[in-house]
Amino acid sequence: MQIQIETEDFKLSPTQNHAISKRLKKLERLCQMFKPDVVRIHLKLSFKLPRKEFSVHVNMGVPSQQLAAHTRHKQFSIAIGQAFKKVTSQLKKFRARLRDQYDYAKVAKEKGKL
Repeated sequence: MQIQIETEDFKLSPTQNHAISKRLKKLERLCQMFKPDVVRIHLKLSFKLPRKEFSVHVNMGVPSQQLAAHTRHKQFSIAIGQAFKKVTSQLKKFRARLRDQYDYAKVAKEKGKL
């Protein structure tokens, strides 16, 4: 899995870095069905000063699909959690669609052999 983390207007603290790595490990487990070199994640983190809130953009590329999420919140942990929750949900739906297509093709082949 190729991971790119970009920050604007602030530096990541060790606790923030730990929160990101924890969420990335969960995504990595969900992406085991794909080859590691075809999954890429671009994470853009910024701190907007007038509103004093964190903005999190997550773009995830998997074979034949682009998943994306954007959230804003005053607390970093909540913003990162919401963004990863959205992407995780999208990834689970995409995996379910892939399984459905696979099962359908398998059943169609079995019917053809009978």
